[in-house]
Amino acid sequence: EKPVTSLRILLPNLRKANRKQQKLYVARTDSSDALKSAVGQVQKVYGGEVIKLGSEISLPRRQRVLRAWKDATGWA
Repeated sequence: EKPVTSLRILLPNLRKANRKQQKLYVARTDSSDALKSAVGQVQKVYGGEVIKLGSEISLPRRQRVLRAWKDATGWA
């Protein structure tokens, strides 16, 4: 008859999780295998389209034209 105005949840056995994020930024001395492993792990969990390498991203034509114009003329 009356709408719900509040809700209370008790979690008596809640414990802090001890998690660490996998390193995505790899130093130049590390091999590219570590980076591929980290990216592959994220893609496996969240899907292949969630994270991409910069070389896999294609810019829209407008941005490519503006970048070429800037490089050719020195325009900022």
